[in-house]
This record gives sequence, C-alpha cells and structure tokens, in this order.
Amino acid sequence: MDTAELPTKGTTVNRIIAISFLTALILATTALLVRGQGNDKAVLWRVSGNGLKNPSYLFATLEWHDTAFLATQAQVLPFLDSVKVVLTESDYALPPTHSELSLFASDNRFSIKQQLTPDEYKLLTSYCSQNYGISVIDDRIKPIYPYLLLSTHWAKDTLKSIEWSLYQKAIEKGKTCYGYLSLKEQMANLDSLTLSEQTALLKGALKDLGKEKNHGKVVQAYMEGDLEEVQKLYRKNVYPGKLFFLLCWNDNASIAAKIEQRMQMQPALIAVPAQRLGKEGGIIELLRKKGYVLEPIKPN
Repeated sequence: MDTAELPTKGTTVNRIIAISFLTALILATTALLVRGQGNDKAVLWRVSGNGLKNPSYLFATLEWHDTAFLATQAQVLPFLDSVKVVLTESDYALPPTHSELSLFASDNRFSIKQQLTPDEYKLLTSYCSQNYGISVIDDRIKPIYPYLLLSTHWAKDTLKSIEWSLYQKAIEKGKTCYGYLSLKEQMANLDSLTLSEQTALLKGALKDLGKEKNHGKVVQAYMEGDLEEVQKLYRKNVYPGKLFFLLCWNDNASIAAKIEQRMQMQPALIAVPAQRLGKEGGIIELLRKKGYVLEPIKPN
C-alpha cells in the first residue's frame, strides 16, 4: 500500500474529534427535542406528518367550567372554521338506546339504599334533586354513576362542559360531528369495578361532599396549558387509584387509533379530555409514536 494512502496520526485524531463533536451535537439536539415535547404547554395542538395532506387539531377539554372554554374560544374558533369534521368523546347526536340505558342498572339482588345509611341516602337524594332535578334515585342503579355526579360537586356549571360548548359551536357552524367513545364502551370500563368497590367510592364521595379538594388547581393548570399537571391532579384528586386508569388511561390506545383513522380521511378538530393528553400514556405521546408531528399552538 502506498504510504500516501495511510492515515496520519493527525488525520486520525481530527476524525475522532469530528465524530465526537457530531455525536455530541446529535445527542444535544435529541435532548432538546424530547425536552421541548415534554415541556410544551398548550390546550391546542396541530397534527401533521405521516401522510396527512392537511393538518388536524387536538383540543384539550375539561369536564366542567364552560367559562374556561370562553377564555380559549378565540384561539380555537379559527381552526374550527378550517375543518369540516369535529370529533368529541361523547356522541351528542345519538341518544342512548334502551339497551345502553339498561347498563346503568345492577341486578335485582342489589339495592343502593340498603348499602347506604339513612343519612347517606338522604344526602344523596337531596343533592341529586337540587343539582340535577332527580327527585328519586333508582334503587338498582350502579353506585358508580351517582358517585360520578358527586365527584364534581365542587364544579360550577358541571353540565356545561367545554366539550359540550365546542359541540354546540360546531353544530352552529354546520360541521359534521362524531363521537369516538360509545356509551357502551365508557360503561364497560366502569363495570370492571365490583359493586362493593363502587359503593365504597360513593360513600367516600358523600363523606367529602362540600369539602374543597384543591380542584381549582386543575382549572389553573388547564388555563396554563400544563397537561402533565392536569393529569397528575386528576390522578391525585379527581379520579384516584384504579378509577384514573379506567377513565383516563385504559382506552387511550384505541382512541388514538380512531383519531388516526379519522384524520387520514379528512382534517378534523378533535376534542380530547385534558387528562388523556398528558405525557404518561397520553394521546399526544401515542400519536407521536405512530409518526405524527404534534406542535403546540400558543395563544396570541
């Protein structure tokens, strides 16, 4: 071999330095990207890439406080105008069927009244009458459903959720609306709790009725676009323990698949509960793993 072809000591050192620099640059860039994705704070996200001809949008919602929607409405509405389809968690256009409503009831051997003390039952019926116009509680109803009503006792305008407000705006603008979780699918998650577990949750909610559990922090985190903090607060204060897994995490993969299918058909604005979008097992992370680019849209 010609000695001219042999690398000199200086050339080898320079190559090592160059490779080391390039490696360090790649690692630093990757770290910035990962850190940026984890720390981005926004309630509205643009979804592109992975074959999409036009972007779709994810909008984080809360189960209450339509006043919070008013604060983000100016940011969301221009993007609502740019799509023809809106996806919400619940399908408001389809009233529940008789068979779906029957899923609320337990078997004939269970009596919710017998599971509660007289004072607990009186408190439950009084609360439901005052807040929901339900003067009589069906004795066979599964305890998880009155529990869910009580779990948001601290919230104002509970029935006017951000998702519902968005749906109404979409209908006003002539958009086609779909739900991505059927009532049956939502109930199936809750039915994995035994009646004893459901009763324990209901008793705990009755005991805590009227107590402040710092849920205002959830709204504050939402308004700051801090979806990770919303997820943490939900897990700690709103749906503790197994309930968070069932209501906020368990079916995220199937929801992400449904969202992907719809986005590949046509651009859409997709309303997703904020607690489902947080980093850990959240839909943003799941869509990124599928190859989509998700970018936070900051308010002007």
